[in-house]
Amino acid sequence: MFAELQQMRNTPALRTIKHFHDHPGYIAATAQNIRDYWMKHGRPDKLVMSFHGLPQFSLDKGDPTTANARRADA
Repeated sequence: MFAELQQMRNTPALRTIKHFHDHPGYIAATAQNIRDYWMKHGRPDKLVMSFHGLPQFSLDKGDPTTANARRADA
């Protein structure tokens, strides 16, 4: 992505975030989305959260997504 942006004459301002799974703003926004859904559709007996899968080779190279998802789910 950054290589592509370097080719542009008028690049947009960007800010990258390495980890957000435990950021209070992310947690608050996720919780609010759940509460809003429950208010509209009713609260179920259980809440199931699903995280997308990652290829094993990404995990083998040290991708932290799975570990971060587990911490966020706790």
